[in-house]
Amino acid sequence: MKIMKKYMIWLAAPLLCALMLASCKKNNDIGTLQPSRAFVPTTIVTTPTGASVKIDWKASLFSTGTGVTYTVDLSRNQNFSTIDYTKTTDAVTLTLTDEQLLVGQPYYVRIKANATATTPGSNGYVVTTSSFTMPGVLQSVANADLSSKTVLLKWLTAPDVTKITITPTGGTAFDVVLTPGDVTAKSKLITGLTPNTAYRADIYAGTRVKGFTTFTTPLYNREITTADNLIDVINAAANNDVIGLADGTYEIKDATATVVNLTILQKSITLQGKSGDPAKVRIKFKQIDLKGTGAGFGARSITFEGTDGVVVATPGGTSTGPAPYFLNLIGAGSDGENSTFANINIDGCVVYNVLNALLRGNRSTNVNGFVIGNININNSVVYNVNAPASASFNTIELSRVQFAQLNITNSTFYEFGRALVVANTLLNSGTPVPVVKIDKCTFNSFGGNNMFVLVDANTNFLNVTATNNIIGNIPKVTATGAQGLLRGTGPGSTFTFTNNNLFNAVTTTGAVLPVNTSATSVNATANTAVALSWTAATTDFTLPAGSPLRTASTTGGAIGDPRWAK
Repeated sequence: MKIMKKYMIWLAAPLLCALMLASCKKNNDIGTLQPSRAFVPTTIVTTPTGASVKIDWKASLFSTGTGVTYTVDLSRNQNFSTIDYTKTTDAVTLTLTDEQLLVGQPYYVRIKANATATTPGSNGYVVTTSSFTMPGVLQSVANADLSSKTVLLKWLTAPDVTKITITPTGGTAFDVVLTPGDVTAKSKLITGLTPNTAYRADIYAGTRVKGFTTFTTPLYNREITTADNLIDVINAAANNDVIGLADGTYEIKDATATVVNLTILQKSITLQGKSGDPAKVRIKFKQIDLKGTGAGFGARSITFEGTDGVVVATPGGTSTGPAPYFLNLIGAGSDGENSTFANINIDGCVVYNVLNALLRGNRSTNVNGFVIGNININNSVVYNVNAPASASFNTIELSRVQFAQLNITNSTFYEFGRALVVANTLLNSGTPVPVVKIDKCTFNSFGGNNMFVLVDANTNFLNVTATNNIIGNIPKVTATGAQGLLRGTGPGSTFTFTNNNLFNAVTTTGAVLPVNTSATSVNATANTAVALSWTAATTDFTLPAGSPLRTASTTGGAIGDPRWAK
């Protein structure tokens, strides 16, 4: 037995050496990582643009050169119980139109990696957590294209459209056949509508819907012409009346033909140009006083030209000086009397030639003495308001005012005062934080007097969001300069500044004008500094073709006032 074990050891020794030599042999063949199956793709991004939607996703890990394809499913149900559209592609992007999806319909997306010749497909899908809505060719209706009885509908290029169906809420739909001329013009004037009625418009190519939009025709409680006296009309109007103005120029004069202030006493009035074109309806004003609790003001599709009525000789003849203010908040008994005002809404208007401020709200004797809900300025152009940017006057002055929300959207401001919005007096404890939203606006040539030129809250508290704006040529008064864009150190203040373009903006010393300062923390992301050729004399702010600012917004479109990106 001992002899047998001895011989077994001798026989095993050479075999063990051979194995050790084999294991020490250099191996020059290092294999490429081959996953057992395709990885799930990640990060779906959906971008509706114009009349299509673009879907992008990140490729599966280690898929380069493997020939992997992806299956893209779209469903109107988040659980994908029914698949409305599916597509297999070897790309990581897919663009769809109304030929594949229903316009106006929300869709969810899921994507998986398919099996290759050597690798099974991914175990699961990447799925969107929120839906997108399929866009169409029919555009939203602008105020200038809407009157009480007509609407001008416009659409993107679509040579196959054949008709538009108009459906009033609670009423009977009717069809409007599109002629070849309509298709070429990409627009159609629809007549015979009913005032103060909500409508839906659907545009078709045969039986397929290619776009839709909704709009509401305005209601006028009274319609006037230039033969009517605006003072008498306002005095006779009831609270919340909407007054339609025929084309022409209106002057606010008393019985002696003297230019005077227009007073709206403890009621809310809306003035609307009937044609929908602010170039056709002009009001020459000295000052519009919103006086006492309940006073409010709305204006749509009107040009407001400021004048003090004082005729002076000029080398070119004669002219009048600018208006002191556009809108002036005052109490009913005395200027500083506590008052709760109705909302202010300026939509589709032009306001210019004002000496001091667009809106003066700081007349209250007491902090929180003036209270107002929303102040909205949309789709408007404002210029030559305190054009010298002199001390003591800000464009929108809300110090001591308890306001819910200030919205400045889709508008252009140029050649105006030392600061856009100032609300720098600390409001009473417990006051809800006022909201300031500035979105898709163009601002040029303003600022001075060492101010924080966009929004200044100082020690007051504000919730400020400025997005998708173009801001240039600050300050216009270089001698007094500017400190920064934003300031607010009050309790609960928040500042967000994203997807904006800021150029030629400097401090008194010539340094780049700061968004963040040592006293104010701002969430500032995705901003750019693309230089434009604008000067203080610029009045046309159309973006250059191919400008990166045409795709720099939070939605992938243009930033700044939309009127300049057409």
